[in-house]
Amino acid sequence: MPAKAVWGVLLALLVACDERERLTFETGPDDRVGPTTHIDPPSKDTVLTEGDIFVVGARTWDSSGVDTVYIQVEGANLSYLPLSADGVDTFAFAVSLPTIGLSGRTITLGVHGVDVIGNVGPTVSRRLTIQ
Repeated sequence: MPAKAVWGVLLALLVACDERERLTFETGPDDRVGPTTHIDPPSKDTVLTEGDIFVVGARTWDSSGVDTVYIQVEGANLSYLPLSADGVDTFAFAVSLPTIGLSGRTITLGVHGVDVIGNVGPTVSRRLTIQ
C-alpha cells in the first residue's frame, strides 16, 4: 500500500468521530382523543323568551391544541361559520342566538372541536325552548 494511502486512512481514523449518528424518525403523538367542550351559559337545557337575544358561551380545550370549533343549530334557520382557534390549548368564545320569530320552537345547539392533529371531539349540546 502506498505511503500516501496509509496516511490518508490514519488521518480519516483520527478525525472520524467515535459514534455515528443514527437516523431517527419522530413518531406522531399518541393522542387520539379530540378536544373537550363545555357550554356555559347555559349550563343546562333552558327556556328563553322570544325577542331576547341570548348569548351562548363555550370553551374548548385540548393539550395538542385546538384547531377549529364547529357550531351546529337544529330547529332554526341559523348557521355559524367554523371558528379558527389557531392551535391554542384553550379556546373560549361566545355566539349570540336571536330568538325573534322563534316562539314555540326548541332549538338544539351542538358544539364540538377538532385538534391540530385532526382528532374530533364529542359534541356537547343544549336544548333551548323559546316561549
